[in-house]
Amino acid sequence: MKKQQMFRLMQTMSASDLQSLVPMKVKMEGLESKKATLERELSVVSRQIMLLQGSLGKAGGRKTPIKVEVKPKRAIGIPRKRIEQPSLASVVVGILKAKKGPAKVNDICEAVLTEWKYKTNSKNFKGQLRILLYRNEKGLFEKAGPGLFALAKRKEKPADRPRRA
Repeated sequence: MKKQQMFRLMQTMSASDLQSLVPMKVKMEGLESKKATLERELSVVSRQIMLLQGSLGKAGGRKTPIKVEVKPKRAIGIPRKRIEQPSLASVVVGILKAKKGPAKVNDICEAVLTEWKYKTNSKNFKGQLRILLYRNEKGLFEKAGPGLFALAKRKEKPADRPRRA
């Protein structure tokens, strides 16, 4: 509807009529959301049926695949397309080696994205990087100060001692 048409409609309706439309609008939005969810689920089920029919061959069922109109961004059970690139931890190690000293999280994040051209779909990439650095599950990094990180110093193995006879 155009704005002018909407304005004319609002002029003809009373305030109580307009207020009664609000709950209907809320309910309509809820139903549309539910409809979209059900369509995505139907799409997943249809693909699973198609895969099963394909594995059964001609004896199993339809000769033509089921056409699905709804194409969700990423349905459950369908793997994402992976970007082939080194792990984030290895990129951060490379950056810290190049800096030859501690670096701030913001500097590391900027270097990962600009210098190393790291591709990510994350909406909060800096948060993801912080988690990697602070958790330090692989023992690659050490905290050098508030917000500063450096490469962890490698512990050298003790030299093999000759055995006593």
